[in-house]
Amino acid sequence: MKRQWKLPLVGPLLAWSLTPGIALSQTNDLESQMDLVVKLRIHRTAQRTEETAAGVFVGKDQQSAYFITACHAVTQIDKDENISRVASVDLQFRNSAAVFRASVFERYDDGLDLAVVLIPVANLPAGLREVQRKDAARGVAGHVIGHPSAGDWSITHVSIQGTTTPDGNIRLFTTERDVSLAEGYSGGPVFDSEGLLLGMHTASATTYGIEAKSGDIAGQLLAWRIPTNNVLEPTTRAQAEVEINRLLDSYEDAYNRKDAKALWAIWPNVPAKTRDNIVASFEAAQSINMKITNRQVVVTVDGTSATATGDYTRQYTPKHQSPETARGTIGFALKKQGRTWIIESTK
Repeated sequence: MKRQWKLPLVGPLLAWSLTPGIALSQTNDLESQMDLVVKLRIHRTAQRTEETAAGVFVGKDQQSAYFITACHAVTQIDKDENISRVASVDLQFRNSAAVFRASVFERYDDGLDLAVVLIPVANLPAGLREVQRKDAARGVAGHVIGHPSAGDWSITHVSIQGTTTPDGNIRLFTTERDVSLAEGYSGGPVFDSEGLLLGMHTASATTYGIEAKSGDIAGQLLAWRIPTNNVLEPTTRAQAEVEINRLLDSYEDAYNRKDAKALWAIWPNVPAKTRDNIVASFEAAQSINMKITNRQVVVTVDGTSATATGDYTRQYTPKHQSPETARGTIGFALKKQGRTWIIESTK
């Protein structure tokens, strides 16, 4: 049974109820995650067969778009144990048949199993979503996206088994796995159930997967001066509280200016009936004076969602009528979407 939250009146005898929504459905969120993942076709020197790996878009500059992948996928070792780049790497996006020749960045981190490939930024599709990284924690459920023999852009579900490897490598973590986490997932992202980037898949042992931690990846990319402007750092609680209070200021301002478009910008998933009621109340008002005081913000540990409560005072003056003042408490369910917070629901 869906719970309905009643909102405060915005005008005389005007009320409505709202079922809490989700900013993105799970299906659409998975779609946007898969759009960040590229297929790499790898050609090795003196080898006719083609290998497949995954890459993840992490950032761009004016010339190039950059993707992380597994070092072992795009390097080769000769008889003297010298490491060199493979003969060539072709790169393909999920929603296009076009194939681009990718360059392999000159530096690698063999211990983290991290490498970078790049293509001209002009070949990057528009509309790729930003992703926020998150530190791995034992028991967290997630999934890996890759290109096994079963099919390209496949998803296998995992859960974090340990925050280090059995031999004590603190730059890697392990996931419980089944046989589906096989060849072709190397370089693929490990996302949690909220779409946060936990790390990158590097190898599969008999009973577990080995993943590079997102924080260590970000640190190494910074050292190499690789742009990571598509991967957001975790938000601290102090930062989140400042941003959320600004959001609540914008909520007040939208009511006070009777600006429905400004309200939809911070509350994008308002049900149609609620939208109609708000628009009607704005049109019927000569003025609105909304104020939210005594605010309390509670942010989740990962910094991606929050609740906020406060006391509201709203003076609503209908056209050609006397003002009416309402007071009460108001609550918000909030979600971090990319670089900004949005209102999911209010009560």
